Amino acid sequence: MADPKPPPFANANAVFTLVGSVVTAVVGIVPVVMQLTPVVQNYLAGQPANPNVVAFVSNDDALANSYVDLLSDPSLGLTGLTIFSLRLDELGKVLTERPSVVIFGSSNPEPPPIVLSQTVKTYLVTKAKVVGMGTFGANLFGLLESQSPLATESIKGIDTSDISLSQRVAPDMLFDVHGNSFPIFLGTGPTDDSSAWAIYDGGDLGGLGFRGIGMHPSTGAPCSGQLWPIVLRGNDLYWGFATDSSNLSTNGKQLFANLIAHLKSAPFDQPAEFGGYPGMGIYLDRSLTCDVPDNEYRMYPVQTGALDVSISATSNVLLTITGPNNQPVAEREGKKLQIRQQVSSVNYGDSWRVTVSYKTPPGNARKKVRYNLEMSYQPDGLVPLPDWVARSPVTPPTALWALAWLALVPLIWTGKLQALWSRRSRLAGWVNRLRRKS
Repeated sequence: MADPKPPPFANANAVFTLVGSVVTAVVGIVPVVMQLTPVVQNYLAGQPANPNVVAFVSNDDALANSYVDLLSDPSLGLTGLTIFSLRLDELGKVLTERPSVVIFGSSNPEPPPIVLSQTVKTYLVTKAKVVGMGTFGANLFGLLESQSPLATESIKGIDTSDISLSQRVAPDMLFDVHGNSFPIFLGTGPTDDSSAWAIYDGGDLGGLGFRGIGMHPSTGAPCSGQLWPIVLRGNDLYWGFATDSSNLSTNGKQLFANLIAHLKSAPFDQPAEFGGYPGMGIYLDRSLTCDVPDNEYRMYPVQTGALDVSISATSNVLLTITGPNNQPVAEREGKKLQIRQQVSSVNYGDSWRVTVSYKTPPGNARKKVRYNLEMSYQPDGLVPLPDWVARSPVTPPTALWALAWLALVPLIWTGKLQALWSRRSRLAGWVNRLRRKS
């Protein structure tokens, strides 16, 4: 005799049980995934930018087209480059085209406002090299970084396009550029301060994280400072000349093309995570001036340990270490100083600040103090945590709970299936017994 079929309600119960299992798994796994998402995002850098794609962003079509034509000129040495222009309302296309260099420019001294979505802003900060021209570029840098030294507050109009190349200019930036001093504009090009701008370094170019390219030939700037119409800072290039490329001199065109080639081939400089302050490392030939009487460095420890700071200065300076509660924990004054500070507890996002400062002597406001600074951190423990794990807001208990749940899900499924099979067997046996009795 063939085995009897189970009653119809047995299949219905099996379906309800399976649905319940799925709902249980989903309800349990969703919060796990949500809490683990920051870890995954920190670990996976995402799709890289295309090194051979450049975008020019502007509502000034004539300006944009002139630079598209300039960078498409094979005589300037750029090969294999794809360049296109975007208007401001098309900025979202950078997420699909993924240019490695994004240029923002406008010849209008009062350019239209820039509105950045969070995804576009994140791409510009973490994936692209950004070139800002004139006031439009300075406005952009102010949006990308709070209190950026490349923002509008730091630029000044200049009345000449003459520049002198810095000694720190990389060799590839000098390809087919003739001479160390020359005008960026043609002799008949605009030279009023609405089309030529420069960054003022406050007498401390290195302390601001700048790499000077082209210096303005001004004299008598306060605090021994300089004006820089062309300057690099990390992945960002400020080009202070906001005019059509047809107004550029031969050297000006070649220098701009060389800088774009340098940017697209240079390694990407990962931005600082919290506020852009310099962190651990060695800083040589930094300066304090009447414009910049103090420099601040920050550290965001992810494990307990010891912070070591040493400084050598040309005059007495005040070295201060401030903890997360904004209270100084160590402070010394002198020309050569060393401090070791223990960090006994850490919380995600807590900052420790190291400040180098001096008081301007009366009657000597132009005094400049140079110094070398070294900061290092020795974490406790044999194996330091990977940064992408340590900086994640997911706490260890949450991570353990998440892993336990993930391990439990297959066990739940296995148990449910076994229960279903056992129930089906019991129902079949019950039906068989009833038939035998009848």
